[in-house]
Amino acid sequence: MARFFLEKGHKIFLVDLNEEGLKHTVKEHLNNNDRISYVACNLRSVDEIRSSVKKAADFFGGRIDFLINNAGISGK
Repeated sequence: MARFFLEKGHKIFLVDLNEEGLKHTVKEHLNNNDRISYVACNLRSVDEIRSSVKKAADFFGGRIDFLINNAGISGK
């Protein structure tokens, strides 16, 4: 889904608990595009959530227009 939005010219901001997984996704699947930013965030921490939302809003120029919540658990 992220690739679709990138191809349409949009910026995306990814949030995940696993920072290494985020880095891998950005590098290997999304080609280190400059319209991508990300942050590792523990969704059990209100402070981390607030900080992550601020980083996302800053990345988008002060506001967030859309949110796509695409969560899941996977095994290795």
